[in-house]
Amino acid sequence: MLPLARAYFSWRFEGLSTIPPSGPAIVACNHASYLDPIVNAYAVVRAGRRPRFIAKIELFRIPVVGWALAGANQIPVDRAGGGRAALELA
Repeated sequence: MLPLARAYFSWRFEGLSTIPPSGPAIVACNHASYLDPIVNAYAVVRAGRRPRFIAKIELFRIPVVGWALAGANQIPVDRAGGGRAALELA
C-alpha cells in the first residue's frame, strides 16, 4: 500500500525525531478514516522503525485484509475477551 500512497499523496511529517531509533516504543494514534493506519505506518517507517499494529481480531477475519495483516506480523486483539494476550505479544 505504501508505494501507492506515496505516489498519490503529498507527505509532510513533524516530530519523527521523537520516535526512538531502537528499543520499545508505543506510538498511539487516533484515526478518523480508513487511510489513517497507512499514514501512521508510513510515518513510523520514515522514522526508521518497522510498525506493528494492534488491530481488532475482526479485521483478521476479512479475507484479503486478514491475510495482509497476518503477513505483516500485526497483532490481533480480542476486544470481547479483554485483550491481555495482545498486550503480551506487543
